[in-house]
Amino acid sequence: MRTTPDSSFAGQRSGPERRRHERIAHDALELMVQQMPDGVLVVDHAGTIRFANPAAAELFGRTARDLDGQPLGFPVLVGESAEIELLRPTGEQVAVELRTVEFQWKGAPATLLSLRDITDRRALEHERLARTQAEAGSEAKSEFLALMSHELRTPLNAVIGYAELLSVDGAEPISSAQHAKLARILASAKHLRDLVDQMLDLAEAGEGRLHLGHASAPAARPANAALEEACGKAQKAGVELATTCVDDDGVTFAGDEERVQQILALLLDNAIKFTPRGGRVALVCERVEQVPEGVRHHGAGQMARWRVTDTGIGIAADQVSSIFDPFMQVDGGHTREHDGSGLGLTIGRSLARLMGGDLTVESEPKQGSTFSLWLPAA
Repeated sequence: MRTTPDSSFAGQRSGPERRRHERIAHDALELMVQQMPDGVLVVDHAGTIRFANPAAAELFGRTARDLDGQPLGFPVLVGESAEIELLRPTGEQVAVELRTVEFQWKGAPATLLSLRDITDRRALEHERLARTQAEAGSEAKSEFLALMSHELRTPLNAVIGYAELLSVDGAEPISSAQHAKLARILASAKHLRDLVDQMLDLAEAGEGRLHLGHASAPAARPANAALEEACGKAQKAGVELATTCVDDDGVTFAGDEERVQQILALLLDNAIKFTPRGGRVALVCERVEQVPEGVRHHGAGQMARWRVTDTGIGIAADQVSSIFDPFMQVDGGHTREHDGSGLGLTIGRSLARLMGGDLTVESEPKQGSTFSLWLPAA
């Protein structure tokens, strides 16, 4: 005879069994949530926190026990994500990405909140935005400088051109006093044009936008061109100037020859300017095997060195370290004897370093100075 189990008895067995399986599933879920790296909160429909895993407690800066039973403090919409700021008891703010879903917690309807710390990500986004804005600002500044340099050069070149035309003896002779005034106009206009060029060079060098050539050339060539350029000023100042660069071993360098000439012309101009009448200025080209400590250079190869030496007033020890700073003058102040923008040495060192070399100085008060331009030897 076949019998069937009592249906009521089977139902009584299935109920406890089902609840046991539900408890096991709940415990497994809770264990998994406890170990999640993201914060997890369970909030009932009244907005009260019923569960917080360790990651959520850390985000709030509290313990899970402290959070249990506390109101969440802000409304949530199921199925949506948002970015919020959590304020810890210490006053520290944490950026959090919030996601919500409907959930059953211990047999009751609830909302599960997933909290992910995005503080670092937001900081990176802000940094990226700041960098983009800075680059845009730099681009705008460069365009403005280029435009202004053009706008300033155009009238200055006209002033210089007309002053030179008037200075030439023509059909209408001018007096010596008028010649002197024209000479002052010319000198002032050229000074302003040079200042515009220096400001543009300084801005472009600081932003890495200055394009420099890189070719091999004999060190004596830009040196002799700079000496020829400085010859007239040296004669007028009563300063003896070497006629050629001393070059015994055919030194060559790798860099932008035109910029090298520009730097050497600046160094010679400064040397003549700060050397009393009867003094001497010399320029030496040489190859250096062992580069002294403190000289910036790329690699460990030989260096080409140009030394501009004078017997001038020298530089005080407390001023040597700042001589390459923008707008610095050895004889500062409104009553200084020598003119100049104070940008030349700053630009010269920037150019030298962009070419893989350096610009250095050795000096003693009343004993003269030696400025050295260093570039990689070719």
